[in-house]
Amino acid sequence: MRCKGVATHKYYPWIEVRSTNAQSLLPPSLHDKGGDLYAFEEPRLPILEVTKEAVQTSIMYIAVVAEVVQQWDKGSKDRQDKALALGGVWARLGWSVDDVSKVITAITTIAGDEEAAKRNHACLDTLAKYQKGEKITGWSKVEKLFGKETADTLRRWSKIAALDDETNSGGKSQVTRLIEYAQSGELWHDAENKGYATLTVDGHKETWRTRSSGFRSWLCWQAHKMTGRGANASAVQDALLTIDALARYEGVLATPYLRAATFDDVSYIDLCDSTWRAIKVTADGWEIVAQPPVRFIRGEIMQPLPEPVAGDIDTLFKYINVKEEERCLVLGWLVTTMRSKGPYPALALQGEQGTAKSTATRVLRTLVDPSVVELRAAQSRRLNVPSAQQCGYRTRQLIVYAALAIGRVVWDFYG
Repeated sequence: MRCKGVATHKYYPWIEVRSTNAQSLLPPSLHDKGGDLYAFEEPRLPILEVTKEAVQTSIMYIAVVAEVVQQWDKGSKDRQDKALALGGVWARLGWSVDDVSKVITAITTIAGDEEAAKRNHACLDTLAKYQKGEKITGWSKVEKLFGKETADTLRRWSKIAALDDETNSGGKSQVTRLIEYAQSGELWHDAENKGYATLTVDGHKETWRTRSSGFRSWLCWQAHKMTGRGANASAVQDALLTIDALARYEGVLATPYLRAATFDDVSYIDLCDSTWRAIKVTADGWEIVAQPPVRFIRGEIMQPLPEPVAGDIDTLFKYINVKEEERCLVLGWLVTTMRSKGPYPALALQGEQGTAKSTATRVLRTLVDPSVVELRAAQSRRLNVPSAQQCGYRTRQLIVYAALAIGRVVWDFYG
């Protein structure tokens, strides 16, 4: 195949699509029996630009796949152990979830592994354990399963394929940059020395526990914006540990609030919407504010409240079965649920089967604290409500039990 431009060394960009057993030659190479080179002049396509690091990383991923496939016997009984071991070392090297999934899928597909999905799950499960700080396998296991020579080769190539930002971020590692992103907000802790981060997201402020899934998700998002790729699991985990320590030992002491708060004799109620707005309640009325002066936190199962409108409270009793002389008890209880400090009364609904106790329970719960989990069952004969509400990081404002038996009486109970 003779390429144009050889004589003057003017090489032209071109795209070639070939099948297997093909050969490509670039000028000034010559081929005695080559065919014609077809060039598409119009429309001229833009040239794809990639960095040296990206090309090197892709090549090393291919090299890892090629090396492992040679020892991935289709009928071998140690394939699951090998998947777990590879997931362990890739997790320690900081491979992203996407990269691990692609590589193990390529290995199992090429090797004809009939349980490819199982191997993929094993690798990803190992990454998840590493992110939680649990014990996982390492290079010693890889060496035992693949042999020392192969393990040394994989160690070298896997390290090159590991995501390294130092060459593209002014000498700063991804861990350092993630910590700096978190410090651009406010890191603080509560009276129990639990760490929090208050961040500015799309023009509004959000507060998350530094060990919550919500904060981890935000950090992974920052890693993706930084690199354009999936989050580096090792970098995210290392950054989380440091950020939590900074919040607990260097951050200011403040109070987190769940759904309801009081500040300067003003009450605030978290709408739990996507922009983190709140309802400001004073003696003169109420209004919706975009930036409440208190630090609201949220549990994973909390749901948004609707925007309030003026109405008639008596409308409520069209949907719940409560005697007229006892309605003041329900209204009093509803008001106390919006207080940020106790003491709090307990509300028990008593009635025969079929008197809509559970319906009333759901209506009242949804009115002040909507949640994915509307009702819960008592886990034992002994009910300990305070411990349920005071467990570390609460995920709800109300604790609601359905069909709680006390002696011979069945109650629906709110705490």
